[in-house]
Amino acid sequence: MGFLHTVGYLGPEGTFSEVAAQRLGQAEEQRQPFPTFFHLLDAVLQGQLDAAVIPVENSTEGAVGATMDYLAQQEHTRSWLGIVREDVVPIHQTLATLPGVSLANITCIISHPQALAQCGRLLAQRFPHATLREAASTAEAAQQVAARGDRLAAVLCPAKAAERFGLEIRIAEAEDEPGNATRFLRVERAQTPWQIRGEKSSLAIRYPGEPDRPALLYETLRAFAEQSINLTRLESRPTKTGLGTYWFWIDVDAGIHERRLVNALSAIQMAGARVRFLGSYPRAVP
Repeated sequence: MGFLHTVGYLGPEGTFSEVAAQRLGQAEEQRQPFPTFFHLLDAVLQGQLDAAVIPVENSTEGAVGATMDYLAQQEHTRSWLGIVREDVVPIHQTLATLPGVSLANITCIISHPQALAQCGRLLAQRFPHATLREAASTAEAAQQVAARGDRLAAVLCPAKAAERFGLEIRIAEAEDEPGNATRFLRVERAQTPWQIRGEKSSLAIRYPGEPDRPALLYETLRAFAEQSINLTRLESRPTKTGLGTYWFWIDVDAGIHERRLVNALSAIQMAGARVRFLGSYPRAVP
């Protein structure tokens, strides 16, 4: 039996993804943790979940490639995953250990790769000889240390996860940048992009067959400029078919129901680009 009226997030309980799922969900919804982004997004596509909340970019470390690649490379059949809402969540990492552990004895720091990078300066200064070990999520790192009773390890995790797994917070707000924040997206199954309305849109654009043709990216940007469409994000990602070939994630301040965006996309496609529409949705309120 599938999960009905349920939104999934990267688990276990206590992750920033769970916080985002609460912010981007409804009070009556159930929330279900998943071990990886692939399991999570597959569950939505297969109808086991109503929605998923995923991170797409961080203000310190940039793109979350795994989620961007999944959305851009999904095969459209009868349904596909579309973005319906976004939110920007402040990210405050804490360094936590089992109660009573001396920080001088720490030999290993465990967390999600993004969290390790977000706290890189502090780790280099305070724990220069510690090994950095990656976990599937910040909360899973906390769960691992608690379950193993590891008194030589510290974790970077949300305060909620430290509390959930009985850890002691030793350094609050361990992130290097005080304005650290992550943009999360809520994605749902959709049958047609024309049913999704909002003043912001995300697109995946690639140029099959002509990767070396001069001015391809310029032609794309010009099409938006000629329609007076503001770009809020432009990110290149490898196609994974070989070095030197890329696709582009583009966020624009226009909805798919607006004629100016339709005109811009028509011009881009006439220039030889392949456009994958990822959704129109309300812009996050700061």
